[in-house]
Amino acid sequence: MPCIVLLETSGNQAFIFGTNKLRQNVGASELTYQAGTMWAMDAAAVIQPELALRPGESIGELLCDRARNPPLGSLLPDGRISRVEAILAGSGKAMFLVDSPDTGKQIVQYAALRAARDAPGLDLSGAVGDNFDWDSVPVAETKGEGDNSRFVGPVPVLYRTHQEAHAYLPSPLRRSRRIPIAAPCAFSGLPATGTVKDLDAREGDEREEDIAVSALAWSKQSVRKNAYKRLKQTLRDADARDNPSRFDNIEFPEELDKIPGNWLAIVHADGNGLGQIFLAFHKYVDRNGTPAEFNRRYVETLRCFSVAVDQCTVGAFAAALAAVWDPAPRGNNGVELSPVVPLILGGDDLTVVCSGERALRFTQTYLKEYEERSTSHRVILDIAKQAFGIGRLSACAGIAIIKPHFPFSTAYSLAEDLIKSAKKVKQEIRGLKTGPAGRDRPYPCSALDFYVVYDASAVELRAIRERLTVGDARLYGGPYIVTPIEQLEDATGAHWRRRRHWDDLVGRIDAITESDEDDRPALPSSQFHDLRAGLFLGRSAADARYALIRARYSPKLLKRLEGDNHSLFWKDEKSYTTGFLDAMEAAAFMTQRGETHG
Repeated sequence: MPCIVLLETSGNQAFIFGTNKLRQNVGASELTYQAGTMWAMDAAAVIQPELALRPGESIGELLCDRARNPPLGSLLPDGRISRVEAILAGSGKAMFLVDSPDTGKQIVQYAALRAARDAPGLDLSGAVGDNFDWDSVPVAETKGEGDNSRFVGPVPVLYRTHQEAHAYLPSPLRRSRRIPIAAPCAFSGLPATGTVKDLDAREGDEREEDIAVSALAWSKQSVRKNAYKRLKQTLRDADARDNPSRFDNIEFPEELDKIPGNWLAIVHADGNGLGQIFLAFHKYVDRNGTPAEFNRRYVETLRCFSVAVDQCTVGAFAAALAAVWDPAPRGNNGVELSPVVPLILGGDDLTVVCSGERALRFTQTYLKEYEERSTSHRVILDIAKQAFGIGRLSACAGIAIIKPHFPFSTAYSLAEDLIKSAKKVKQEIRGLKTGPAGRDRPYPCSALDFYVVYDASAVELRAIRERLTVGDARLYGGPYIVTPIEQLEDATGAHWRRRRHWDDLVGRIDAITESDEDDRPALPSSQFHDLRAGLFLGRSAADARYALIRARYSPKLLKRLEGDNHSLFWKDEKSYTTGFLDAMEAAAFMTQRGETHG
């Protein structure tokens, strides 16, 4: 009887963002990707060779190739019986349907040993579910609707088993023993296992002293070229229909100071409601027919949906990169440096390090493209309509804009807090209809939130937002909705979102950066800085300063900055809010190549 196998990595944030060396970050991301794709499929290929990834082949192509990845138990071209069927495979995660627990244990053992050898420090673990009767027990079933704790199907039980087993596993860092005493690695702080020339030096440039490195740092460094090669191939594949040669000459910077601009940004984006969809995936699969027929539809639909979501993410990334990419060749070799370097790209997750000056436009374009592309996949349309009442997906993003030497791990944590803030739209934007697709379910709405780190003394979002609350007024307006307003007509939260749309933010930035016919600022920057200082004196003081400026300069232009009733603030349910400070912060990062006009 069959069972299900799960492979999954943990602690990805610490593994990828443990250093500010971009090559190390890219290499760590590549190892995480390989763990859930190449290594997982190689483990399955030990039992069924057809499942090995071929050079240049995408994981989606292999998953959907029914000749090489046929249903479990069916005949292979040479007459053998299929013993392994790949259901999911992506960055840091893979799932298989196998003919027995012994087969599953072989896959887990091979992949775990591969990780220990090729990526020391990467936390990859697996779990093998119990046998189940394919012809009588559905792959995913519940005893009661809406009660996730009562799942009895193999897939939800497998996730729970994996979590429980992982809690008892020692950290991979325990493999790096410090006795006998060893020199510390220059990049990770772990015990060094050898020395190399400067990892960040250009080819042919050697230093007199060698640098001590750990096995972990060396493993990250050694795969970075594979990462860049795969990223370029991914871009070409994603852009094949529209412009197959657009990214032919693109190169990804290997050092942070090669990324254009004076600021960097960590952008973290994540799909909305995907976790709930996967937990209740059985609800969106046609239940007609026998249990065996339902199980087959469940597996096929889950695979197709996962591949489609991945295609939306990669395609949206390619479109967003094209929107902010300056194609002018840099240097004499015709190379065009990308202002965006992806660290996590796959599934519904996106994490990039990019030029701070282009981060806002990149993120807004990505979210818009992600929504639009999700409507072009039939499987997404069908499932999203059942889950949300609307046939599209949405996503949210957090943007931490930092100086180049700011710690990556701290910036990523801030970006995570900002994405949690952006996801508050799920509480405010709900369906207007009653019934299955009504107010009790989230409504597809994309949003972003951002913060520019000038002062590193307080980098927790909660502390930052407390400092930006003066009396009954909040001096931050986010999160900002990216979904077009006309697509939210059937949703609640009209009052909450009326000043929080991306177009409102752009309008305020345009007012701040407006020029007259002589290309001089329409309003002196000193007046804006005076208003900014007034915000921290309280709402009354700020509005008093605004009234003086409004009497002297164009009311038509200044109206774009206003909230309600000639005030910089608008009234929310329990407080007053202004978007002026956000616009002031964002203006410096939205004036390149006409990017304020969208």
